[in-house]
Amino acid sequence: VSVNDAVRKYLSMSMDVHDILFWKGSFGVLFLLLISPFIGGMKSVFRSKNRRWHALRGIIMAFNTLFSLLALASVPMLDAYTLWFTGPFVVSLLSLFIFKEPLGRMRLLAIGMGFLGGLIAFRPGFAALDPAYIYVVASIFTFSAFNLIAKMIKNEAGLLSYGLYTMLFMALLNLG
Repeated sequence: VSVNDAVRKYLSMSMDVHDILFWKGSFGVLFLLLISPFIGGMKSVFRSKNRRWHALRGIIMAFNTLFSLLALASVPMLDAYTLWFTGPFVVSLLSLFIFKEPLGRMRLLAIGMGFLGGLIAFRPGFAALDPAYIYVVASIFTFSAFNLIAKMIKNEAGLLSYGLYTMLFMALLNLG
C-alpha cells in the first residue's frame, strides 16, 4: 500500500489527479475482465442481489480514492498516514451505531488507545491546519462507509463484484 501511495504522490506532481484515477480504474477494469473466468465469471456480477449496494460501494470507493490522492498530493505523507491510522476507530464507532455490534471493554480500550496514539503522533496544536487536511478526513469516512457496506453485502456475489464496480466507477467518475 505504501509503495502505491508513494507512486501516486510522485505521479500527482506531474499529472492531474483525475487522469491518474481514470487510468487506474481503466486498467483495473481490464485486469479484472481478464481474470474474471478464474474468480466467478461475469455472470456472478449480474446474478448479485445487491447490485445497487455494490454500485454505491464502488462510487464511495471512487471518491475515497480521489480524496486520498488529493490528500497525498497536498498533505505531507507522514501527517496523512498518522490520521489514516484513526480509521479503525471511525469504522468501529460507526458499526456500533449502525449494526448495534457490542464492542466489549477490551476492544473499546484497544480502539481508544489506538486513537489516542494517533492523536499523540499527529501532535494537534493551536496552529491552523491547511484546509487540504479535509481530504484526509473525507477519505477516512468514505473508507469506513465502503467497509460497512461490504459487511452488509457479505460475500453473496463473489470476488469480481467487489473489485469491478470499484474500478468501473473510478474510471467513469474521472472520465472528464
